[in-house]
Amino acid sequence: MVRGEGKGANMRTFSLFALGLIFALAPAAGASTISVSGRQLLVNCAPFLMRGMNYSPAAIGQGPGGFDWYSNSALLAQDVAAMKAMGVNTVRVYLDYGAVWNNSGGDPNNDVSTNPVVVANVNAALALFQANGIWAIVNYWLPYNEALMSSPNPRQWEELKFQKLIQVFKGNPDILMWVLGNENNASFNRTVTAAQYFAFVQEAVAAAKATQAPPQPIAVVLAEVSSDGVTLDHQNPVYLGAAPAVDLWGVNVYQSPAGYVTAIDGYTDPRPLFLSEFGQDAWNNNTNSQDLASQASYYQDRWSNYIGTRLSALNGSNKLVGACAFEWNDEWYKDPAGTWGGHDYGGYAIANDNDNYSNEEWYGLSTALAAGVAGPRSYRNAY
Repeated sequence: MVRGEGKGANMRTFSLFALGLIFALAPAAGASTISVSGRQLLVNCAPFLMRGMNYSPAAIGQGPGGFDWYSNSALLAQDVAAMKAMGVNTVRVYLDYGAVWNNSGGDPNNDVSTNPVVVANVNAALALFQANGIWAIVNYWLPYNEALMSSPNPRQWEELKFQKLIQVFKGNPDILMWVLGNENNASFNRTVTAAQYFAFVQEAVAAAKATQAPPQPIAVVLAEVSSDGVTLDHQNPVYLGAAPAVDLWGVNVYQSPAGYVTAIDGYTDPRPLFLSEFGQDAWNNNTNSQDLASQASYYQDRWSNYIGTRLSALNGSNKLVGACAFEWNDEWYKDPAGTWGGHDYGGYAIANDNDNYSNEEWYGLSTALAAGVAGPRSYRNAY
């Protein structure tokens, strides 16, 4: 134990994990019923406790993205086994419309056939998750800085792409939910206002439900603080009750302990909340060295004291479904001033426990690998 040493703290952590196992329903072999009730996410009518992982295994020298997480089957099998061993029951992955539909950014109305190899690989990867008791959150990447209210494009193109991805994979029994976008509210005041963005989200999600009727809920992932300076406490009229077609909200949180209390306890929207990203990098910018103990301590503290105590599966009056650690492996392309083949140190100031700085290429619980390599990875203390 790094934080909260002593028998009591150790038993608390164990008890939360054991209780989590009760609610960690594995994907059923056939179709499952997934729904939202109050602040709970239900799988076959039972409350679901999300112990998640963001999985974008971008190879060294490749990026950006991790969209092809399904292509290296040997590495995927090792990663799934390692995630299962640590108790992960959910992975958050991205699907690239262009890869599935052979579209390089044009009009999706002209797309009439999918790429059979990509579709087969994705379904095989989802089946592997399912066989190991891991649900998939499937995320559609919504580009930043687009004028999403311009008609007909790109607004209607993005809506249609989201619908067509759902059409291809919606019957897969491993999919827990669909997600539209990631932190797009971080680009407010550039090309779209908050009101315009949530109007787009409402339109896009409602259209997906009306035309494709996915059997899974649809979520939207937001940044904890928008570029308009409004925190996601939903006290602002623009946020409170926004986009009623959305079934639950995800928020990416990288914060001090007080920041976690604000992000979770301050959330007042009636729908469930999940932390779509949380974590700390493994590099200390002050000492110019890896800080493995601090990264591990961060995860232990945030889960045991701020996430695990606020789970709606354990108490229906709580707000939080669970959380997805960020992230499984380092991504070497993320420093814009660096190279995709170098493990660089760039980032920005942020509230955390070691140096109050985010080194973007060092968030992995495990190391990055060269393209085509099947492993093994090296795992950090946080794993």
